Amino acid sequence: MKVWFDCTQDLVVVGYLAIFVHSSIFMRYFLDLAYKGTAYHGWQSQDNATSVQACVAKALSVVLRTDTPVMGSGRTDTGVHAEQQIAHFDSSEVLDSYTFVAKVNALLPYDIAITSSRHCTRQI
Repeated sequence: MKVWFDCTQDLVVVGYLAIFVHSSIFMRYFLDLAYKGTAYHGWQSQDNATSVQACVAKALSVVLRTDTPVMGSGRTDTGVHAEQQIAHFDSSEVLDSYTFVAKVNALLPYDIAITSSRHCTRQI
């Protein structure tokens, strides 16, 4: 059985059956981040050390009121700074970029900042 998703029309086709879906169910958000890595043990979450990924995930989870994992486009080592790190997370909420970024930045430590966010429809 053939299954495909048309993100331009929010349409899922299963065999001969077409199903329209609300696009917010499939929202993937991309974040541009900048950080001074002196206080962190790199990007990737670790059980025994503070990381940028863990700080961002915690702030996202508070703002979205649900556990929100975040995935980075790469890793940095201990103490490394980043001018533009790309990360993404998935959410069922439709988020206003400006308001959302302001809320998350208010919860992040002073040395981590989201500089922008944008969304893309997830494809299945």
